[in-house]
Amino acid sequence: MADKESEQNTDSEHESPPAISRVRPENITLDWDGIRSERLLQLKRSRSSKKGILTRVQNEIKGLMPNSSNYEIVKDRIEEFKQFLQEFKEAHAAYHSLLRDENEIKESNEYYDAAVLLGTDLARDVGNWISSTAVNVETRFLQSQEDLRPEDSVSNAGSRASSKSSRRSRKGSSIVSRASSRASSISAAKTKAAAK
Repeated sequence: MADKESEQNTDSEHESPPAISRVRPENITLDWDGIRSERLLQLKRSRSSKKGILTRVQNEIKGLMPNSSNYEIVKDRIEEFKQFLQEFKEAHAAYHSLLRDENEIKESNEYYDAAVLLGTDLARDVGNWISSTAVNVETRFLQSQEDLRPEDSVSNAGSRASSKSSRRSRKGSSIVSRASSRASSISAAKTKAAAK
């Protein structure tokens, strides 16, 4: 009986004619509008990503600015921000160059103008902050240097043999020189800030 079933299976396999499949040629017609739309979407996403980086760095810089000890970090970050702004401008130009619709062009221009305005405002604010912080940092440094006396040095800890009269004369001349030094340092810092 098993032989009959196997004969039937082989017979039924041979009875149906093999299916002839038609080979379809590839569609080589390009959908130029679809390609353009995909490219626009890709460029728009790239521009949006660059704008997101700008916003993140901008927020980071603003968070660092209240503390003047972040002076060097802010100076470095604003330079990075300028580079990211340039990358955003390039991404925008690539996207904007493919736009055809008037409304899309207008929206793109508004998006660009808003981002560049934020960047310009941040650069101005940081520039002002750097100028004022530089003056404060320099003034604090000079004050800390003026407060140090040779007798405060560790190497002079054992030799306190100065006379009271020499201390008094040094103290009087020191006060005059500190005032003169501060005035010249502050005016130099203001001149430097104005030059920037």
